[in-house]
Amino acid sequence: NYVPGICEWFEMEDLSCMIAPRALTILAGTLDPIFPYSGVEESFETIKEIYAAAGGANNCGLVGTPKDHYWCHDLAWERIVQDTGKLGWR
Repeated sequence: NYVPGICEWFEMEDLSCMIAPRALTILAGTLDPIFPYSGVEESFETIKEIYAAAGGANNCGLVGTPKDHYWCHDLAWERIVQDTGKLGWR
């Protein structure tokens, strides 16, 4: 999720405008020392506003995983199945 130099122009929540109102799920470790969860939650508040303005208020979600900077496949796939189920993909 990093493009060199992009932080000079955009924050991650700004980039969500390019995805809205399509499905977006953010997975973040609640114990992540690299990307503190409090900052993710703060950014997600902005993302929810962007999605609401784009008519997709129910199309974005945040999943806090009980780890640090680590992929929790069980929680990730649970949410992916939910999101794709809304699209009729099964």
